[in-house]
Amino acid sequence: MGNIPAGENRHLSAFPVTAVHSEYGPITEWGLSKREYFAALAMQGMASVTDDRYWTKTYGMTVEEWQASILERDAANAVRMADALLAELEKSNG
Repeated sequence: MGNIPAGENRHLSAFPVTAVHSEYGPITEWGLSKREYFAALAMQGMASVTDDRYWTKTYGMTVEEWQASILERDAANAVRMADALLAELEKSNG
């Protein structure tokens, strides 16, 4: 990744705008980091498929607790996928 220190690519903006001119002068707009953007894409992919997981009383939790645990797990998996993609990109561009 050129002169970017290893591991720092994930913190760079996915769609940086170099400068936005306003009455106060140039303003840098950064938006989402690459990590946040890739995680959002992973979440979008997970949300687009039919979910065949179903609640059963054997889980020992209410439907609401079970749904919350699924969402937390999916969010954590999306971040892990984003991190894995960034790490692989860093290897191939290193």
